[in-house]
Amino acid sequence: MNEKQFLNELNGRLASLDPQERKNLLAEYQAHFAIGKERGKSEEEVAFDLGDMDELVADIYLLKGEQLTPVKNNRRKYWLIGGLILVIVFLVVPFLLMMIAFFILSV
Repeated sequence: MNEKQFLNELNGRLASLDPQERKNLLAEYQAHFAIGKERGKSEEEVAFDLGDMDELVADIYLLKGEQLTPVKNNRRKYWLIGGLILVIVFLVVPFLLMMIAFFILSV
């Protein structure tokens, strides 16, 4: 992973942080790459030395005192909303139509 890929992925994973704080963190990691290049390392070596991205992001959130929110929770929310819409469309609406028809025909 080169510097641009590393910083783009890190930026995406830190999206829930304050924008200024995220900008400061990205500047710190850009400095790591600059120092590594000065010492003759490739961008890939610097990225490897910084460690696993999952652990890095988890550590950042832990240090900031924020809870890491997995993307799966967002998907779960969308599935739940979709399911509720289906229940309303296929159960509640027909029930209401039947009730209206019953009252109209009984009069």
